[in-house]
Amino acid sequence: MSNSEVKWYFPSNNFGASNGLDTADVEIFKKDPDGSLAREVCQNSIDARDDKVNGTLKVEFKTFALKTEQIPGIELLRKEIKRCFLFSKEKGHKDEKAFRKMVEIIDADMMTCLRISDFNTTGLSGIKEGRRNTPFFNLTKGSGNCNKGAGSGGSKGIGKFAAFVASGINTVFYSTHTVSGEKGYIGISKLASRPMSMEKYGVDYYYPEIDANDTGESTQGNGYYSTSERHIAVLEDLILDNNFERGSASGTDIYILGFNDEKDWEFRIIAKVLDSFMGAFLLTDFEVVVEEKIINRNSIATIINDKNFLDACEDRLSKSIKAQYELLLNMNENFRRINIEGLGDINLCVKTYSHNERNSATKKCDYIRYPYMKIKDYRKRSVLDYSAVCVIENNDLNSFLREIENPEHTDWQIERLNYDKDKYNQARNVIKKLKKAISEYIDEKLMTDLGEQVDATVASDLVPDLSNEELQGSGDNNEKSTIGNNATQVVGQLKPVNKVKTISDLGKTVANIEKDDGGSSSNSNIGNNSESGDGEKRINHDDGKKEVENNETGKKTLLSEIKYKYIYNNKTKMYDIIFISPYNEENCRIIVEACGSGSDKYKVKIDKAYIDGNECNIKKGEIRDLQLKIGKSYKISYMAANMRKVAVEVKVYAIR
Repeated sequence: MSNSEVKWYFPSNNFGASNGLDTADVEIFKKDPDGSLAREVCQNSIDARDDKVNGTLKVEFKTFALKTEQIPGIELLRKEIKRCFLFSKEKGHKDEKAFRKMVEIIDADMMTCLRISDFNTTGLSGIKEGRRNTPFFNLTKGSGNCNKGAGSGGSKGIGKFAAFVASGINTVFYSTHTVSGEKGYIGISKLASRPMSMEKYGVDYYYPEIDANDTGESTQGNGYYSTSERHIAVLEDLILDNNFERGSASGTDIYILGFNDEKDWEFRIIAKVLDSFMGAFLLTDFEVVVEEKIINRNSIATIINDKNFLDACEDRLSKSIKAQYELLLNMNENFRRINIEGLGDINLCVKTYSHNERNSATKKCDYIRYPYMKIKDYRKRSVLDYSAVCVIENNDLNSFLREIENPEHTDWQIERLNYDKDKYNQARNVIKKLKKAISEYIDEKLMTDLGEQVDATVASDLVPDLSNEELQGSGDNNEKSTIGNNATQVVGQLKPVNKVKTISDLGKTVANIEKDDGGSSSNSNIGNNSESGDGEKRINHDDGKKEVENNETGKKTLLSEIKYKYIYNNKTKMYDIIFISPYNEENCRIIVEACGSGSDKYKVKIDKAYIDGNECNIKKGEIRDLQLKIGKSYKISYMAANMRKVAVEVKVYAIR
């Protein structure tokens, strides 16, 4: 091979379509250049992991200064950039400003570049022959056509364009050593189409003769630093970073020319890598180095609490990263495995938070798909605080979801299957079942942990105590020993009703709860309590009346003067409500609400209830058709699945 053959080639479009700088495959990554670069590069490296090697998969991001004259083929590249600038300027194209900046960069003596290298990967096989459907061909010449396996992260073939967005002159070099001993490199510059006739003239001015002699033939916009017009790779080592030597290790080096190393770029890369690949760090042997900062499973805890990292990272993003870390770190010890439509299992892990910890909750579930890349999140609405992850392993479900991912791998879009009605309906059902499984487990976990998070003594501090005299006659003679040895007791006064609405319908799931939407205060008092000037806790009442179901007559009126003792009996595994009635009522209802963090309250779905041993009528989780007599004591025992020792409010209504 003679050196004269190695140069920049900017091929003709053969009188076909012309391209500008902002093509769709590039534009898609402009919103977050650093983040997109980190995500796409690491995804490709993870997909190319050499399974025959036991070592750590490593990806390295390093900046270096390069003399502009050392860029391969610099003279032709500089001329092409200036031609594009002059053409866009003459024609008033929107690309003029971008090309003006490129001219400034390429005319400078020095240029900042970014080298991204991976280790213990297979390298870009196919570089020697340049055959179709090889990793080298797909990376350098393919777009939208990718033959990666089902367990890979990427599949659309456009992620490579993120590197060009990060380049100040839209130029990238790829160099690789493969596991089979191939080595070589190629340069690619994504510029814009300009008339082929410009090559006959200088680059300092745009001559009128160019228009006069224009045949309509333009460049494609893409240029290749290669050995021929067939764009065959240069089968040699490429050395641009003098402080780096690959040696014989297999892997790929990406050189991004004119990298914008603005303040905190390292932390933006680190944040995106952690948010996108926390699963890979904790569930596999994966390491990323950004400048001198090493990110692996042993260093993550230090990094995510580093002040510089937190200052450079948005609060929402840092919260998401910390939640993923805490959940995945203990994934093997605390998760629920659920099968989705026979396609494969998902692993769910949910963390709940106390009132004091609520600022750490994300209130979302992150979907992480093998090879442990975060795709998107599912935000289940809840006034209780939680964070969750859903990990999808290398199974048929993973393959199915991968098929409907968008090019950025940040969403699942069933509309991509419009060509196949049966598959479209299947995808819609799979997504629905996936969300339902996650929603139900989150609700179950929240309801189960509610009793552990709320200290029953807090509730008793917020409501007045009852004396023994006030509760005399309540229960049988054995009640005192039952309370002393087997029960937790909360004493209080019945509170007025707040309007509630259902959080979610869990069907047969016993963790059904309802959300208080009645404008509860944000202070530490439960419900709508307030304090008078003398320090006595009082109740803020609404009008005490609400309409009942259409098939009943009368109105629902709160009986607010009842004082009660509330007991959880460990022996019977039931809850006892003990009170003396100051009312005569023919038709009453009892509603129980659990007190969550802060002012949150949730309607408890009662399964069964007994009054003095006789079973009560239960409808919609409420005790119905109860008669009360003045001066009579009542002991009502009820069951509610997944409810444990939890502070509650008991509300009695008369239907009048």
